[in-house]
Amino acid sequence: MDALFGRATHARGAGCGLLQPVLARGCTASAIAGVTVEQVPFEAPRSWLAAGGRDMCAVPRVSLAYGVLLRVLLGCCQQVSRWGC
Repeated sequence: MDALFGRATHARGAGCGLLQPVLARGCTASAIAGVTVEQVPFEAPRSWLAAGGRDMCAVPRVSLAYGVLLRVLLGCCQQVSRWGC
């Protein structure tokens, strides 16, 4: 990942050739089977939803068009899955 933004990066382990997690700027992460999983603050999803709400208010036409397009595409996927293709 990107150490520039404080995310976890990887470095080669000493002699074993496996990737070991290296944390930047005090970021907390857990390593599970060679995969680094970052911990997200409990209130982070609320801020993401608030940012989405601000985006919807700022450009309602784009938000509505995106929602309609996404619904049409998902409806097409549902229909194709019903056909058993």
